[in-house]
Order: sequence, then structure tokens, then C-alpha cells
Amino acid sequence: MRAIALSALVFLLVGCGTPAAGPADAGGPAAEADGGAPDAGETSDAGASVDAGLPLDAGVTTCTERNAAAEVAARDGFIEVCAEPARHPRAVCGDGTPYRFSYRRAAGTSAGLLIYFRGGGNCTDYVTCWGLDGLGGMGRTVGTLSNTRSAPEVLPTLRRTFGLFDRVDPTALFADFDVLYVPYCSGDGGLQSTEQTFTKPPTASPSAPAQKLTYFRGLDNRRALLDWARTVFPTAPRLVVWGSSAGSYSSLGAMPEIADAWPSIADVTWWGEGGVGVGRDGFGAMATDVLTRLDGKAGRRLVRFVQFTYTSDAEQIQFAPPPFFGSEPMVRAELRRLLEARALTAPDTFRFVAVPGACHTLALQPALYQAFQRAGSSWQPVVPAVRPNPELVFDGVSLVALIRQASRGSGPFDASFPNRAPDWALASTRCELP
Repeated sequence: MRAIALSALVFLLVGCGTPAAGPADAGGPAAEADGGAPDAGETSDAGASVDAGLPLDAGVTTCTERNAAAEVAARDGFIEVCAEPARHPRAVCGDGTPYRFSYRRAAGTSAGLLIYFRGGGNCTDYVTCWGLDGLGGMGRTVGTLSNTRSAPEVLPTLRRTFGLFDRVDPTALFADFDVLYVPYCSGDGGLQSTEQTFTKPPTASPSAPAQKLTYFRGLDNRRALLDWARTVFPTAPRLVVWGSSAGSYSSLGAMPEIADAWPSIADVTWWGEGGVGVGRDGFGAMATDVLTRLDGKAGRRLVRFVQFTYTSDAEQIQFAPPPFFGSEPMVRAELRRLLEARALTAPDTFRFVAVPGACHTLALQPALYQAFQRAGSSWQPVVPAVRPNPELVFDGVSLVALIRQASRGSGPFDASFPNRAPDWALASTRCELP
């Protein structure tokens, strides 16, 4: 297979709930690989089909959209879309299967467009991509390299989507938005357009395949999705881009391209959670570059940026590179330094929200709106209902209120939306309600 070299930096990212395999190969963008910052402007060529003329990958199967009435209902209204092979033949998941995504229209008049970038881990070699058995067993650090989920989860007990996609809760944030759901199945942080054949290492199972061809096509997948989306959603009152975990990195890198794809939308907000980039200088350089490109000065586009993190995020601690790996005090201190530095660099367009706790992300959790607790592997509401979730209220303001204020606002941030942070000197082991 012909590989397309990118000037963009290879990202190594951790996804929501992905188990750790070790400190060396997961957690954040691996800027150290080439010492350079990713070229965030490399992707700002919306309007042209970047895949035009490239050959279709051998062995890629036909993609059939699964949109029978019962299937759409089971996805709480999300309609599945296959990346168009004629325009984007390179849009495939890590295992070579076609790339799928989904969308859902607002029930009434749309108040805006929400583009959600899913997280899901990273991989860089045979074991981290495919596991010791070559089938996803022990050692794998990416959630999936197959597009097994093209739409958000549906909470079985309630039979509806939840978190950002909730349309029922009285405080739901985006019930009146069109929603575009961006799955993640490339293992590359959404920033590559290449492929690699990995050879089985001696530590792998004897029955594991000798070689595994792996497609790192996150950039192709994203471009196929945006190419489709700007035609189906040509304009909107406002645009909100949300990235969770690995998706916070890939969505931030995509912001110049996204801004170019919808030039008529004046109110644009990016919200990233669970991915500040501790120990990853390359990501810091990319963040600075994107913040500068979209700061509204000298005729440039204005985007409002918000980063959310738990101060003792167990995932960011677990996957941080040395010397931060496994050190809660060091990661907590570096989270503070990075967030405060970005706020100082872009005081008009950047804000951060830090919450005590060891959790990772919130977008896909019902606990975003009211207090939920774990019941085995599922969720159940705290009874009587506690709304807003007390874990997410600080300085008298709930996180939901902050998200609504940021995503429904326009223009530069002012004193009415300050940076929110707890006492950084205090560590936290709390995550969910007991």
C-alpha cells in the first residue's frame, strides 16, 4: 500500500476508559517523535476533496447504511452515514473496514450544530494495536480499530442517549441542536493518512497472525465526514465542537479546517475534556498555534475555547510520559501550569474549568445533569433526584450552566465567564458519588 506522509505530528492518545498497557506508548500526543509541532493549518483546505484520484484500498468491503426504522429508533434517532467511497476511498478504520458516522436533526428549529469527536485510545505497534493474540487481547491500548459504534450509546435502563446527547432531561444542553457524531476507529488521534504493516513480536501468542496491516486514516475519515457535513448542514446559528479524551486532541487540530468549512457561522465554541496534554510539548505548540489562528485579531476568525479537566484525572496520570507518569502531584501541578499559561496567552478567547476529582470525561455520562451512581457496570440515578450534580457545582455555578453560557455566547470572553479552578494544592481521589 502507498503511504501518504503528513507533516502533521503523530498523536498518541488515551481514550475514555481505555486500560493502560504502560507509560511509554499511550496518553497524549507524541510530540517527541520528531520534535515539531503539528501543522494545524495543513487541514484547512475545506472545499476540495483531498482523496480525489486516489485508488480505492484493496479489500475494502461495501458499506451499507443501517437505517431501518427499528435501527434508528434503537440509536435514539441517529441516522448512519457511510463515507462516500468515490470521493473518499481512503476513509477506513484501522482494520480496513469502511468508515461510518451518524447525525441527528433537532426536533424543531435548530439552535445550532454540535460536532462531537469521540475518544478511544491510541496504538503504535503490533501489540498496542492488536494485542498479544493479534485479535485485541492483552496489551492493546486502543478501544477499537473497527467501526463497531457509529452512534452514541443508549442507556439501557432509560432507552435513550444521555450526557451531551440527552433530549429528555429538563436541563439538557443540546436538545435543540443538530448533532454530528464523529466515531474514532483509527488509533492515530485522527491526524494521520498512512498505513503500516506490523510484524508479530516474539512476546505475542504463537497463534497470532504473523503480520497485521493497520490503516492509520484518521485524517481521511475526518475530511470525508466534514465534506459530507458542510453540504447537509450548510449553515447554523452557532457551531459547538466538543472533543472527549483523544477526541479533544483531534478536534482541536481540526478547528482550522472546521472554521473554514462553515465561514458564515459567527458563533463558534470548542470544548475539550480529559486531554490537556501534560508532558506533550508538541500538543502545547499545536494548541498555541490554533489559539493564535482563531483569536479574532487582525482579521482572523474568532473561536471561543474552553478546556475541562479533573484535577486528579486518573487517565491523564496513568498515560502521562515520564517524569509525570503515575505521579498525581506532578500531573496536577502541570495541569495547572498549562491551563494558566494558555489563559494568559489568550485571555479573550480561552477559558479553563477544573473540577476536583479523579474522573476523566463527562460527555457520555448521565451524571452530567444530575447525580448518578454506578451499579455494577451500569448507571442508576441517585434517589431522590439531585440536580444539578453536586460534584459538578463549584463557586455556586454548575458545570451545565457554564457549558450553556459558553456555547450560547458570542464574541470574546469577558469577566462574566472567569476561569474556574479549585484549590490546586489539594489532591483528590473522588470520582463518582459513593
